Amino acid sequence: MRSKLAKAVRKEFKLKLEESFPKFSEDKNSLYPLGSRIFFCELKESLFAFIGLLISPKDDSFTIEIGWSKNKLFHECTRNLPNEISHQDRSGCFRLSHLYNRKLDFWWYLSKRMTLDDDPFSFVESSIEESLNKVPDSINEAIEQIKTYAIPYFENLKSVF
Repeated sequence: MRSKLAKAVRKEFKLKLEESFPKFSEDKNSLYPLGSRIFFCELKESLFAFIGLLISPKDDSFTIEIGWSKNKLFHECTRNLPNEISHQDRSGCFRLSHLYNRKLDFWWYLSKRMTLDDDPFSFVESSIEESLNKVPDSINEAIEQIKTYAIPYFENLKSVF
């Protein structure tokens, strides 16, 4: 993602996430891909929830990951799907979209995507201004999906563990 756009996405996401879910705060110690961010909260003693903003290094897009851990270490979370979690697991993480469509890996695209029909030598991506204008609506949609799918999932985890 272009750096000016990534900065706007990170800023808007942090603002909206902390406004909507004040128990979550940024985890500055987690190991996560460059430019991306992790937010966490303690669900109950020794059970932590994570929400990750994953910025694409290839294009102007982002996705949301969620996870949980018994030791507050997101980078040690086991990659799995929501229905694969058992009582013996110590952690888990997956794309938010897996809560509502098991095979979907959903990304929010902030600029025009190149298709197979486009000529790579003449393709023109969206201007930075056009892409910046898409940030608020895209972040609001992501926050709504977190509210609809992730928060109830986290509430359910509290009763499972």
